[in-house]
Amino acid sequence: MYEDTERDWEWANQFFNSISDILKIYFGYNTQIIVAPKELDLEKATDYLLDMDSSHIACRIRKMEYHEKFADITIRSFRSSGATTELEKLANGFGDYYFYGWGDPPYITYFEIINLHKIRPLIKQLFVQVQSGKIKEIPNTDGRTRFVTIKPESLVFYQGRIGYNHTVKPSFS
Repeated sequence: MYEDTERDWEWANQFFNSISDILKIYFGYNTQIIVAPKELDLEKATDYLLDMDSSHIACRIRKMEYHEKFADITIRSFRSSGATTELEKLANGFGDYYFYGWGDPPYITYFEIINLHKIRPLIKQLFVQVQSGKIKEIPNTDGRTRFVTIKPESLVFYQGRIGYNHTVKPSFS
């Protein structure tokens, strides 16, 4: 049941140093970024924890080619395995921040850091629309998952963007 989530963890873990460097810019250089136990990810959309206040950070990393093609933010709304989706976990109030990045291992080239509390109304609305069939989910090429999209301008509207970079490749580590 969790084979697809294991694959997602392996993909994202290649970027840990880059993610950590970027998060420290926004949350303080002395902040420790801790990889969350897998149970927290499976149940509460938590990939990382901040030691300063135990904030929960959800994370999604996409290949660079998807930024070049779409530059949108996708949130998984269906898994054929039956695992709870990121959209459902976020709609249910889990997660404080979302680190969304694009890159090729081991570097994040572009990213968004999102305050989930600010955009939670949008996420809940998307979840209800998915459940009622009023929004078209995008099938992934793997045939096992589907997504919904959030346009970056929605982050501005909801004042949910904490930080972003669409120009440089950080390399502090």
